[in-house]
Amino acid sequence: MQLSPNLFKHLFVTPQQPPCMSLYMPTFRASPDKEQNIIQFKNLVKEMEQSLRQKYLQREIAGYLKPFYNLLNNRRFWQYPLDGLVILATPNHVRLHRLQRTVPAIAVVAQQFYVKPLMRLLQSADRYQVLGVSREKVCLFQGNRYQLDSFELDSHVPATINQALGEEVPEARLTVASYGGTNGGSAMYHGHGGRKDSVDTDTRRYFIQVDRAILAYHSRPTRLPLLLGALPEHQTVFRDISHNPWLLKERLTSYPASLNNGSLKEQCWELIRPYFIDRLNGIVDEFKVAQVKNKGSVDLEYVAEMVEVGRIKTLLIDADRQIPGIYNKGKIKVDDINSPDTNDLLDDLGELVIQKSGEVVVVPSEMMPSETGLAAIF
Repeated sequence: MQLSPNLFKHLFVTPQQPPCMSLYMPTFRASPDKEQNIIQFKNLVKEMEQSLRQKYLQREIAGYLKPFYNLLNNRRFWQYPLDGLVILATPNHVRLHRLQRTVPAIAVVAQQFYVKPLMRLLQSADRYQVLGVSREKVCLFQGNRYQLDSFELDSHVPATINQALGEEVPEARLTVASYGGTNGGSAMYHGHGGRKDSVDTDTRRYFIQVDRAILAYHSRPTRLPLLLGALPEHQTVFRDISHNPWLLKERLTSYPASLNNGSLKEQCWELIRPYFIDRLNGIVDEFKVAQVKNKGSVDLEYVAEMVEVGRIKTLLIDADRQIPGIYNKGKIKVDDINSPDTNDLLDDLGELVIQKSGEVVVVPSEMMPSETGLAAIF
């Protein structure tokens, strides 16, 4: 199951029945390291069991952890890992996601899900998509500075020209004339408009449908920068018809699926890296200006008050910090992270900002403009 911003919002809007169990772990794709995956998973499940014992009876704990132990014994599941794994479980529901990016090993039992690693994946400034187009087919990739993987196209996106145009793909119109006098010469066929003109028209019509669908079902929901990978002649046609504001001027001059994944990832990150740095520097600069004008703050307690009343435009969160505590209606209390009632305050504040239509950007520690773990623009 792939992560999406819609899923992320669902975790915030839908009430969850505690205990909310959140398990994150990095996973290895290849042997011999891959054999460590099951061992690490088992250790994290034991951590959750110890946390649950502080509040729940043993018979309840056995039921809560049953999905985890079932997975532990599912050898087939562990055959094809990616770079990370997340499991979010309540007594009534379990969500499992394989990740294309490594995550720290964490096991948390609390009143709400621990979602900061997901927030980093879905809110980080280094995420991007790659659209591959040719006359025959379309493909989509999604990645970040560490990884790039194939991404499933929404069902509304026509993956081939036949899906888009169906039986409407016309042959060049032909007319017949006879030469050779009254004895009846051989027939000569003349195309009007020419086959090349017809092919060019079909390609434009196909690309128009692809552009509209990618915009509606991928770019607008994610707001991710989009690289176009295509042959030069298709680059020209697609850019001529595109109305996608997230389509970057940088380009891959080949169809992405024709490249091996390592080469594709390197080429894409070289193109995206300047955009990532510029965007992050721009957000940090905006914060510094706001702070001078008393429209920004790094004070945890004050920012929590502003979150509660919906005053946060942008919240920068340190990717590598945890501040254990309890948030309640704008007030915070620092506490022990191992307590079942305790969450990461940065995690909670980020969730609330998104709920209230603000923007959260998870920032590498070395680029954070504060030492408190956050920075807010009001």
